[in-house]
Amino acid sequence: MIDVRKKGHVAERAVARYFKDNGFPLAITSRLYTGGDGIAQESDIIGVPGASIEVKNRRDLNIGSALLQAAIQGGPNKLPLLIAKPYRIGLESVGDWWAITYVRNIVPLLPREGEL
Repeated sequence: MIDVRKKGHVAERAVARYFKDNGFPLAITSRLYTGGDGIAQESDIIGVPGASIEVKNRRDLNIGSALLQAAIQGGPNKLPLLIAKPYRIGLESVGDWWAITYVRNIVPLLPREGEL
């Protein structure tokens, strides 16, 4: 049986690497940064300004509680972002994973009519 924490940490490293490769050179997992086990950390990925990123690699994901975890950890001034690895999508395909947040966070980011 696969160790759930190890599986999660592998996914976190893949996400941090994806962010690094896409313009966020300071992105790192909080476990690597603190040398800890990921418990009671600010978020799973740090070094992405303005975001509280929670990474999940599990089939029985509870989206609501995972997103709430990101929101609580980030506080009122960070965008809560849940990144979830879909079943059968590999660690090398982080760009195809799901990024989930609240609608209230997305609407301000969308272009207005006439701006496309």
